[in-house]
Amino acid sequence: MKHASGFTIIEWLIYFFLITTVLTGIFHFVATTQQKLLHLSKKSSAVAQLCGALDALVHDLATAPTDLQKWTLLGPGQISWKKSDGTIGWNLNKKNLYRSYQQFDKNKQAWGKKKKNIVARGVESIQFIPSYEKFFAGNKQLVQTITCKLRYVVEGRISTVERTVLLRNRVVT
Repeated sequence: MKHASGFTIIEWLIYFFLITTVLTGIFHFVATTQQKLLHLSKKSSAVAQLCGALDALVHDLATAPTDLQKWTLLGPGQISWKKSDGTIGWNLNKKNLYRSYQQFDKNKQAWGKKKKNIVARGVESIQFIPSYEKFFAGNKQLVQTITCKLRYVVEGRISTVERTVLLRNRVVT
């Protein structure tokens, strides 16, 4: 008696089971990796947004005047100052950090439209801590440094970032 070449149904079922098991394992690995990468992507996007906001804030603070009389607002969660070409302001409202700018048109001698943009979301609090120096010749108060403390929440974790801007020589630490 000759034995026919080919697979029996038992052999075929064993190969099918092995291939299905391997493919299921690979699919599970890909699905969990995709979820982890999506989670990390959201987290890194939020942190990148906050870093960009902090860089813009520090850049603006480096242009701030040292003369306290040119500051229009300095309080908890808000700061603004006048420049020769306009007014720059930062404020925190409902966990959103806003930057506003209003330009002064010298030709018309009038203020332009105020532009206000959300720079970052998820900011718990922001503090602006100035350090003063008395200038005796003109009896003025000069701002030496501004320290900015930014507290934010990403994925349920609270973090704090602190930057100090030396206004005299425009150094950021």
